[in-house]
Amino acid sequence: MSAANLAPLTTKYDLKLVCTKCSVEEKEITYRLKPVQHQCARNLLLCRAKCGSKWRPVSKRPTFPNPVRYEVCYFFKEGQGCTYHKNRCTFARSDEEADVWTFEKCHRINHVSLCNLVAQSEGGADPPDHSESLRDLPALDLKAVCDLCSVKEKEISYTVQSVSHKCRRNLLLAKDKACDLWRPVSERPTCGRNVFYQVCQFFVEGSGCTKHGQTCTYARSDEEATLWNYVKDKHIGREEFIRLVVESEPISISPESTAERVLQQFPGEFIELCKRCFNDKPQQLTTKRWTPSCSADAAHPWDPVLVHHLSENKRKHVYSQVRPLPQNCHFEFCSHVTEGKPCWHQAGRCQAAHSEVEMAVWRVEHDGVSVRPYVLQLSRQQQAEQQQAERLKEQLTEQLTSS
Repeated sequence: MSAANLAPLTTKYDLKLVCTKCSVEEKEITYRLKPVQHQCARNLLLCRAKCGSKWRPVSKRPTFPNPVRYEVCYFFKEGQGCTYHKNRCTFARSDEEADVWTFEKCHRINHVSLCNLVAQSEGGADPPDHSESLRDLPALDLKAVCDLCSVKEKEISYTVQSVSHKCRRNLLLAKDKACDLWRPVSERPTCGRNVFYQVCQFFVEGSGCTKHGQTCTYARSDEEATLWNYVKDKHIGREEFIRLVVESEPISISPESTAERVLQQFPGEFIELCKRCFNDKPQQLTTKRWTPSCSADAAHPWDPVLVHHLSENKRKHVYSQVRPLPQNCHFEFCSHVTEGKPCWHQAGRCQAAHSEVEMAVWRVEHDGVSVRPYVLQLSRQQQAEQQQAERLKEQLTEQLTSS
């Protein structure tokens, strides 16, 4: 089953895997997303109706009873739970959860498999066909790392850290989705054709196998035993398996790459200007002094606003403010601005976008990517490179003229 099979669900709902860092629990079943740069644990599935504003958590589907279609609990009250069955309630807490459960039942998949499909859809295109077999391991997370991006806590207990480096990917780690610790997977011992690998009963972390010592051919963890049996049955070597793991990893959406796409879509530059001066009448374009104030005569305390500046032939200049993402944003354009009129709302009161660039940044932030500092940094680098190129061009022109 591929991410494309989610179509019956995604035509009606938005699905997103989040964690406690990039989501905020406002009420028991009411969440909102929070743009933050982090390594997401993706341990919470949220669902939101198309054009809706509230994200609902989706828990694991109860194994019993098994109705044709799941329904929402009639006695459920947000903040109190089910007032009739209490903790024994097997009904859904929201329409979103009920529909997701029904989808799982109809397609005969469990919660973990559904989360894997959502992760694939968030990562972009489906993985290549030759990694299709890795989907037979829905209960495990797999990762190829090195000694720079992994930390050995104990003998077979690892954690993964996010660092900027060129990974050698010479260490294979596996993790049960319900666990936080990663287990190393060593080279599979070849001790027979019909062997079924099991976990060593005498293995003690920190002491190794207390009976066979270094000659032990049993696995050190359930994860290692599962993968040994898997690669044996599939006739896959260790290096080939690591390659499949690397190729099956979803493409990460980094703030840097997102900022590059925004700048490609909207030529010009992103700058920070004084918010009060920008919204004042008449409008002033003032930057920051070396002190924590703007460069205007009024010297306002520095409160910046992100602005996109587009210059057409160095004559016409267009400055578009990119305001913070409003709560419960409906992603609509201001009707007044669309008609070529000034917005009737007071500064900062309008909840609709005033420009294409503002809408684009809002959508990126709504997806959990904190892109503002990166578009600023990348824009400054591009402007510096452009100015340097222009100076070199002028120097070359002067040299040709003088000669």
